[in-house]
Amino acid sequence: MSFQRRTKWNHPGRNLSIGDVVIVKEDTLPRNCGHLACVSKTYPSKDGYIRSVQVDLGDDALPADGKRKGPVRRLDHPVNKLVLLVPSDADEV
Repeated sequence: MSFQRRTKWNHPGRNLSIGDVVIVKEDTLPRNCGHLACVSKTYPSKDGYIRSVQVDLGDDALPADGKRKGPVRRLDHPVNKLVLLVPSDADEV
């Protein structure tokens, strides 16, 4: 019986950037129920990696005309709780 070992992330991945569309994962919601958001600001750490970002969250319910009535919520969020859906620049995947 041979087992494959899990490898550790040793290679850095892509940093989130402004304009990326992400899903915000929350511990209180089921796995398939995240909020859709857009990255509006990045906070680089001392080593140059993006570890925290500001995301813009819209209303959960839009009216029939599709125009948002309420203000956009801005939240600071760690990147380990975000899932990248659409990168802002398609060349950087």
